[in-house]
Formats: sequence, structure tokens, C-alpha cells
Amino acid sequence: MTLVFTRKTEQTCAKSVVVTLDDGKKVERDLPLDKPVEISMTFPKAGKLGYACSMNMVKGVIVVQ
Repeated sequence: MTLVFTRKTEQTCAKSVVVTLDDGKKVERDLPLDKPVEISMTFPKAGKLGYACSMNMVKGVIVVQ
């Protein structure tokens, strides 16, 4: 699966994204303005993964089925 993040505003702390995997490992990528950033991942099992900005203020959940 490939996740694609695109930052659309300068007025945010979400200038990078951090995805936390099941094993606690983190994948972090910078998010340049108006440029799609792809993160390819393999999910070995169903569950929920969290993602957030580097300050952990803007966050969400990815549900893998």
C-alpha cells in the first residue's frame, strides 16, 4: 500500500508526518508545501496505525482491514 500526504498550507505545524508501526518503529517524512509525498508500506495484519505531525498535535488513524 502507498500512502500519499500533501501539505496544502503554510499555516500548520504539520510540516512532516510520523507513522508509528505495530512494532513501535516510526517512519518520518518531511512534507514540502503542495508536493505529494508517498510512503510505501506493507501491513502484515489488520489493525490501527497512528500518524501525526512531528509535534504530535495534528494526528489521525489508519485502519488496516
